[in-house]
Amino acid sequence: MAVFPTGKPREEDHLETVICKTCKRPVLKQGAIDHIRGCIRAKQEKARRKKEARDAANRAKEKVDNKDGDEDGDGAGDDSMKGQKSAKKSAIKGMAEDGTKKGKKRKATADGGDDDKDTKEPTKKKKKKEEPKPKAQKPKGPVDVEKQCGVTLPNGAQCARSLTCKSHSMGAKRAVPGRSLPYDMLLQAYQKKNQARQQKAAIDANAPLQDDLENNGPVDSDEEKDAVMAAITRSQPQPLITHTLMSTKKKYQYVRIKEMLSHALGGARGGGLFSTGETVSPPTGGNLFQPVEDISLSSPIPASNNVAVDGGASDAASNPTVNKLPLLRLRARALNLPSHQQTPSTALSLRSLHISTSISITITITATMSMSVPDLDAVGIKAQNDLADNFRREVATLLDRKNLNFPGAQPVSFAGHHLDELQRKDYYVCEKTDGIRCLLYFARGDPDSEQPEIHYLIDRKNDYRYVPGLHFPLPGDDTFQSFHVDTLIDGELVNDTYEDGTQQLKFLVFDCLVIDGQSLMHRTLDKRLGYFQEKVLKPYNAMYKRFPEEKTHRAFAVEDKSTQVSYGIEMMFRDVIPKVKKIHGNDGLIFTCRSTPYHIGTDPHILKWKPPNENTIDFRMRLEFPILEPDTDDEADGVTEPYPDYDAIPICHLFVGLNANEYRYFDEMHVSAEDWDSMKALQLPLDDSIVECFRDEQGRWRFHRLREDKADANHYTTVDKVLQSIKDRVTEDDLIRAAPAIKTAWKKRQAEEEELRRRAARPPPPNGNANGVKRKFEES
Repeated sequence: MAVFPTGKPREEDHLETVICKTCKRPVLKQGAIDHIRGCIRAKQEKARRKKEARDAANRAKEKVDNKDGDEDGDGAGDDSMKGQKSAKKSAIKGMAEDGTKKGKKRKATADGGDDDKDTKEPTKKKKKKEEPKPKAQKPKGPVDVEKQCGVTLPNGAQCARSLTCKSHSMGAKRAVPGRSLPYDMLLQAYQKKNQARQQKAAIDANAPLQDDLENNGPVDSDEEKDAVMAAITRSQPQPLITHTLMSTKKKYQYVRIKEMLSHALGGARGGGLFSTGETVSPPTGGNLFQPVEDISLSSPIPASNNVAVDGGASDAASNPTVNKLPLLRLRARALNLPSHQQTPSTALSLRSLHISTSISITITITATMSMSVPDLDAVGIKAQNDLADNFRREVATLLDRKNLNFPGAQPVSFAGHHLDELQRKDYYVCEKTDGIRCLLYFARGDPDSEQPEIHYLIDRKNDYRYVPGLHFPLPGDDTFQSFHVDTLIDGELVNDTYEDGTQQLKFLVFDCLVIDGQSLMHRTLDKRLGYFQEKVLKPYNAMYKRFPEEKTHRAFAVEDKSTQVSYGIEMMFRDVIPKVKKIHGNDGLIFTCRSTPYHIGTDPHILKWKPPNENTIDFRMRLEFPILEPDTDDEADGVTEPYPDYDAIPICHLFVGLNANEYRYFDEMHVSAEDWDSMKALQLPLDDSIVECFRDEQGRWRFHRLREDKADANHYTTVDKVLQSIKDRVTEDDLIRAAPAIKTAWKKRQAEEEELRRRAARPPPPNGNANGVKRKFEES
């Protein structure tokens, strides 16, 4: 107890322990040096006593052996053996002390005289070494294709390695017959099981050591002190008056979230520390989910959110799912009230506030999110890292590239000089859908299972999600049993909402990279789309035309995106865009060059036009809240240290991409009170997130939306191009005015190409090819 100032531990004493490497026991850090020295002395003393006991046992054994020899009556033999032992001891002693040279005679110390030269040592028979028996080779059991690779080897056997075998390709492992599930699903289950086993082993390895003290033997004072200190450390004694230690910040957050939950869940609690307005009374009828007339949502909540949007208290009784919803998953009603009825506590943005009980609370509200943007996690199952890496390598091999990043093309912002570009080359134009950009990969499955074909969505983060229920038959197959593999198409996943309230998830295809292993990237855009429509889309539509009842089982519908020639801009603004805005969002136009190949990465021949007030940049945003000094009321509530003012509007710093995981400060985002309320209403983490911002008429950057589908901000070179586009301010009227010139240039190129084809098809003159060499056509 001398390690404590008062002789015993107090509440404010910090009991910091270390593990002694000698005895493997926890000891207080204050007395660790003395304990370690004592342990080393005890260990040395223990080793000395053990050596003495061993020597004594050897001597006792020699005495017993000598006594047994005398009783047998073999005196001469005993003397001879005794003489030999004495001679050996004398030889060892002489070599150690006197350094006697090898070969000299030594006196025997057993009898004090010379050894008898005629006495011969009894010869010892050498024991024959037993020859090891040949080990019989254990018979190998059959390969379990559910847990092992199973690929057929050159010798006819099956590979017995695990499912993660690196010696064989994914296609060969998927083609192994006899599996009950597809190889990808078995691999995921195998990896998940191994991960759980490794986590358990790590937990067991880090488990605290068991106390190995023995209570049945004598205990000295040092061991008793060590045992008492170890017990105190493990027991964590509490004083008679219990006082929970909590930092000021934790206490502030605890009181804050308690007040917020009380208001948000309709509690009867009145004004509190963070309450400045009238208390929001709960709705009548006894049902927390019963709608109230004065509640207005920015967009309707879909049925998939598990929230009742019609009916009274009887709905909760008839629908047990509503009653079983976890409390923290409830959509807080107070957050959906009109702005004049909201209080700072109900409009609070909760970002996983950790209370002293180590519970992370997050309330999620999706009512304010765009209805046309689907949730990828609800559409497909995200592949784990190892499986996703294998697919990235497959896709890279399919595209004949070494880079494993996202294999899609990216547009550039439309600037003023691009109006001349539309006159120089042929461009197609389509509306820019407010959805999620994805590639759809047709991979090979297990041919002997129920899923010989598998399909994965590849998002902008280069994550792979398995989508069940898709089938794309080959052309010319009336049975629709055959299917495409090694195919990659480019498109956008969007959720269409119709006037009757029904919704349909669609994948709108606007390009095609590979079909059945044949690369189309070097072909022109019209050829790529023609291949897709004839080989993929036409058989796909024919199948669902014959079997319309199968439409309910598909994950989403696949359609080609409607495109027009670039001079049809006026029709796009007059007819197409107003129509698509009724079923899904739209934020501009996309111009794609017809005559250029598909280019992975930033493609200067794919132009993204947006209205000047909607030209946006994706930034990484970091928040800085003001710091408040505690006032009298705060001190009365136990708050004595400065704390962040989460009720205030923070400073939003914007950053652009520089290099890998490096960012450069760009500007500050202007946030009004309305903007901050809309950002908080998303109930999503805002700090260090990717936000899409636009520039207002005063040159300030304003919040547009969160980009959960993107992992990085725009690169500074992309930002420069967007700024140039904003500076040029190409409006809708500018595009419509340029349409006649674009059409004239298009028709002129079309006529020239037609003339070239006509001249190339014209037969040569009778004497124009007498020497067998074709004449070169020189255009006049």
